[in-house]
Formats: sequence, structure tokens, C-alpha cells
Amino acid sequence: LGIYRQSGFETKVKQLLIECLEDPFASSLTRDNYSEHDVANALKRFLRHLDMPLLGPRQNYQALVRSTIDGELTEEALVSFYRAVLKDLKQQYPVHYATLRTMLMHIHSVAMLEDLNGMSMRNLISIFTRGLASVFVAD
Repeated sequence: LGIYRQSGFETKVKQLLIECLEDPFASSLTRDNYSEHDVANALKRFLRHLDMPLLGPRQNYQALVRSTIDGELTEEALVSFYRAVLKDLKQQYPVHYATLRTMLMHIHSVAMLEDLNGMSMRNLISIFTRGLASVFVAD
């Protein structure tokens, strides 16, 4: 099983979420206090419960979905489109932009270490899509 597929201890996950929400810089995040599974579960839960997903407002999500099914768009047009969406996200929702960027780098890093952690890119996408677009996927 991959690191994001194994459950942490519920009490530890809840405690870590409380600590991070109260003061993320004062959290007691150490291996002595929390396992990697506690942290992984807390991260998934945090992302799934955001008021607005990391992709920003609904129109960003809808535009991204439309872009993936529009067979007329060239690769260059897609890249230009995605850059524009990210630029808007960065200007309108800088915290969401920074967190999305960090999450994408994290997902990439974890996937690169698949042999050690059991998490392929496909598995990571299935796990984190809900956190990146949680409000809209549920609708």
C-alpha cells in the first residue's frame, strides 16, 4: 500500500489538524509525535475541507475541464490558457496559488519516489483531485 492509502490514527490526525489550524508554525510535527500516515491523512482531510478548493472559484474549474475536451486547442493554446488561469489565481487568490504550487511539487516528488512509497502518479491524482477541486467534484 502507498503512503496515502494507509490510515493514520484518528486521534493523531485530528490533533495535528487542530494544531496546524491554530498555529501552523507552532505545530509539534515530529516523528515522535506523528507517523507519516497521520500527516498524510491530515493533509488529505485539510484539502478536502477547504471552503474553496485550491483551483480557485468554480469558473476556473469549469474552464479547465472544458479545455481538456476541446479537441480544437493546440498544445501551445492549452499552455497559454493554463498560464492565464494560474496568473489569475495568483493575483486573486495568492494563498491558494502558493498552496496549489506546493501541492503540485509535492505530488511530483512523491511520484518520483514511487519505488519507496508505493504511490504512482495515477494513485496520487485519484487521491488529490478531490482536494484540488473538492467543492466542484461533489456537485
